[in-house]
Amino acid sequence: MRESLWDNFQNSLRMMVAGSVPFEVRTTVHTDLLDVADVAQMHADLEACGYRGSYHVQNYRHGPTLGDMVRQDAVLQVAALPVGQKVRVKFRNF
Repeated sequence: MRESLWDNFQNSLRMMVAGSVPFEVRTTVHTDLLDVADVAQMHADLEACGYRGSYHVQNYRHGPTLGDMVRQDAVLQVAALPVGQKVRVKFRNF
C-alpha cells in the first residue's frame, strides 16, 4: 500500500522529534484550503507525537511568489483555536 503525503509528514515529524536538531513547525493558512478544525487537528497531532516547540500559524499574504493562488476572502479566527499545554501556538500576520 502506498503511503499518503500525511503519513510521510508524520513519519518525518517523528524522526525530527526524536533527533537533537532544533526545528520550527509552521502552517500558512489560506482559508479556502484550511479552517479552524484543520489547524486544531494539526496542533493536536504535534502534541501527540511529542513535539514540544512552538507552532507558528501564519496568515496567507497574497503575493507574486505563489503563482495562481487567489486572494483569500476570510481570515482564520485564531481566537477559536485551542491553546495547547505542551505546544505553544504563535500567530503571524493576523
